[in-house]
Amino acid sequence: MKLSFIFAASTCAVLLAACDGAPSQSASVSSAAVNTTEALSGPADDGMSLMASSSEVVRLCQATMPDSKAFQDGLKEKGYRFEGIVSGYRILSKDDRRLVAFATTPASRHTGCGVSFKNMTADQGVQLAQPWLQATQAEQIPLENTAMRAGVAWDGVFKGSAVRIAVLPDQDMGFMRGTLLLAAENK
Repeated sequence: MKLSFIFAASTCAVLLAACDGAPSQSASVSSAAVNTTEALSGPADDGMSLMASSSEVVRLCQATMPDSKAFQDGLKEKGYRFEGIVSGYRILSKDDRRLVAFATTPASRHTGCGVSFKNMTADQGVQLAQPWLQATQAEQIPLENTAMRAGVAWDGVFKGSAVRIAVLPDQDMGFMRGTLLLAAENK
């Protein structure tokens, strides 16, 4: 089955857009940093379960970066299945496509990984980004320095490489709509 991942090309470009201006002083990161009106649908425990599973993906992404293959192998061991490749990202899903992970392919010019789940809000994306922000000592950057129209982005250093962490709200993934959390080398 061919998936319609219209978001992917713009997501890759947004995440990796060069930062021409100097980063702003480290801003306090809070849920107020992102404006969103999305609400988690379904029972509260379902949302909690998806957040917990997404946190596992974030930890795996950090532990394996920059080894995208190790990230994907770890996801497969956790029951994720391959859905397709779009714009240099391998898409893997779990729980009837309610939980989606992204990993760059070997042919990509950068290494990156990310996560989303059904109806994930920008606030939840910012919450999931916290381990990345702490590990990279990232500074929030103004959206004017990115190709992003909404969301929030940070630049930092991880394992000696410049990285950009971005929370992109309201992305249409064809079979799912929600917020994406992506972390990638920022070359």
